[in-house]
Amino acid sequence: MPDRESFFVSTGQVVTGTGNTILESSPLGSCIAVCAIDHASSAGGMAHIMLPGKSPYENAHNKYRYAADALQELVASLQSVGCDLARMKTCLIGGANVLKREKDTIHTDNLKSITKLLSQMQIKVHESCTGGFERRTALMDITEGRIFVAIGSQPQRQLLDCSNVAARKTD
Repeated sequence: MPDRESFFVSTGQVVTGTGNTILESSPLGSCIAVCAIDHASSAGGMAHIMLPGKSPYENAHNKYRYAADALQELVASLQSVGCDLARMKTCLIGGANVLKREKDTIHTDNLKSITKLLSQMQIKVHESCTGGFERRTALMDITEGRIFVAIGSQPQRQLLDCSNVAARKTD
């Protein structure tokens, strides 16, 4: 098996890959990682979103921190590497109130914005691990067709397994 490429996805980044690629988020507090994978075409991507809505600056270097800009880029990048949006499985990870501030709504604002935008794009969310008060990390193994989450200091657990989706379609 060829060596795997690993990419660390930081705040405001959108990264896609194919084949032997692993994508891992930096820690997610109120941010949300949108993980999307089409196992049949060995394509997947992750957007690490920090803010709801669209960037007020069209050419800003950090516009992918915003939900609308990041999701638009994620979908375009996935399609460019052969992802079939009809087969794509999507997970949301993050969106916690890690500072435990009673009136802090950025985590819920992010989740509302992302779910609304995905719905408008007709992209279904298949799994979600959001809310609460602990940070999370997301890991996507494109080769295996699996997405994992770690909450706080707990070990990673599998959130989504697409490895048998292609087999089910041919039955």
